[in-house]
Amino acid sequence: IMQNLDNYSEDDFEALDIMVKRMEKAAASNLHRKVIDIGADFHTLLVADSQNVQLNEFADSLSRKLHILFYKHWGAVYSPEEIGQRHQKIVAALRAKEPYLIERTVREHYAETGQKIAKLQ
Repeated sequence: IMQNLDNYSEDDFEALDIMVKRMEKAAASNLHRKVIDIGADFHTLLVADSQNVQLNEFADSLSRKLHILFYKHWGAVYSPEEIGQRHQKIVAALRAKEPYLIERTVREHYAETGQKIAKLQ
């Protein structure tokens, strides 16, 4: 993500904003699969321009694993509003173009979900 901060266009940010709203709306309607699918698209767009094959593979693998667990437990992990807020926080960090903020935000995004799911197991 960080090596391509200038590659994000306003259209990319608008697409991410729309995905966040769609995820929140789907979560509010208990459309679990739709939340997962939109979330996968969101995370794919985050690394879409990266030439780092390992980053792309790692992001895809991590997203798939967390989404499998998230699908089963998401209602107990986050409210629809929290789903939106968490993803909007990533978009805001990208817009700020501050590498350390982006890294911290993305790390916290994944770590928090992992920790919450682990507590449910």
